[in-house]
Amino acid sequence: MKYLTFTLLILLSSFPLSADDWPRFRGPNGSGLASPSPNIPVQFSSSDFNWKIELPGTGHSSPSVWGDHLFVTCSDPASARRTLLCINTKDGSKFWEKDFDSHTFKQHPDNSYAAATPAVDADQVYICWIAPESYMFYAFDHKGNEIWKRDLGPFKSQHMNGGSPILLGDMVILAVDQDVADKSYVIAMDRKTGEPRWQTPKRGGTAASSTPCIYQPREGNPQVILTNTADSMQSLDARTGKLVWEVPQVMRLRSVASPIVAGDLIVANCGEGAKNRVLIAVRPPASPGQKPQIVYKITTTTSPYVPSPLYKDGRLYLWNDTGGVTCLKSASGEVIWEGQTKADFYGSPICVNDKLYAMSKKGEVIVVGMGEKFELLARNPLSEMTHATPAIANGKLFLRTTSHLYCLGK
Repeated sequence: MKYLTFTLLILLSSFPLSADDWPRFRGPNGSGLASPSPNIPVQFSSSDFNWKIELPGTGHSSPSVWGDHLFVTCSDPASARRTLLCINTKDGSKFWEKDFDSHTFKQHPDNSYAAATPAVDADQVYICWIAPESYMFYAFDHKGNEIWKRDLGPFKSQHMNGGSPILLGDMVILAVDQDVADKSYVIAMDRKTGEPRWQTPKRGGTAASSTPCIYQPREGNPQVILTNTADSMQSLDARTGKLVWEVPQVMRLRSVASPIVAGDLIVANCGEGAKNRVLIAVRPPASPGQKPQIVYKITTTTSPYVPSPLYKDGRLYLWNDTGGVTCLKSASGEVIWEGQTKADFYGSPICVNDKLYAMSKKGEVIVVGMGEKFELLARNPLSEMTHATPAIANGKLFLRTTSHLYCLGK
């Protein structure tokens, strides 16, 4: 009975109380799917912005939103000082700001000291700051009061970090994936106290920057889905952190993109360099003790490296790093259409009103239709570099460039 109670609790509290909140990287469960909103424009100009603000630093993290509170991070490239901002979504005014002193260190030139996206629930916001000697994790309430902090220890990665926390019930979960073989793990912490509920070691390899998602089987507890070089794809029992199943040695490239649930499949991709790509679609086992099945595998540049895939209504949408967009039948991997946006991307696509929105590295918000053929609907220049992913909450579209934040929609 206690296992059933746990599962029901998780199901009731895994996702936002309002379908219009955007609680983590790519919204509810990392799906990239937003509630329909007639107020989100396809084509827009600067006169259409509700507001635009300059951030007190730069960064590549994406916004998270709960109610009228938007949370975003930024940093000073010269000093590595970090900042957590809480913005009023109604007018762009600042509720509060928290600064964190740090020091510079080597990382990939395309990375940032503010790369991880906050996770937020009705009570608190959760952020992580990385340095080689410490992996600091914080929880603040919506008024800016520190609730707890936890030092998760040293962190070593060639490119440093990009993965973000997620929430599940009364836990906040973080994959600490490093280049050091015996230092990688996944940790679930009590969201109110920061105390560990469980911690599961992972095989180290080339550090991943992917953010986990949650898979709910028809029977049993929710599962935390993770991807990295050493393990490819793993499922952990959300209650205990114990391994449920894994698909090993098929994704031996760097996992930057995040896995998604695509109907009865789980889809994940990885890559390296300009051409090496792997995408797998996995059917989880129906019962404990059975093995997962790889339904199909894509190894062409159709598959993205950094952008995460998107699933809707039986179709899988792949928006790759060099601007190619492909629509597939999710169940089989059969291509329905392909097109080219002629731009480069680190950010992932999101979906609203049956349209895909993605921001190019150069700061164009490109909109593509989701019909029976490729249709490029709009190119909206913001004129500043961005590696972030859009957020949509409460009928508004939020766009983060390197040093600015924009709001659209009435």
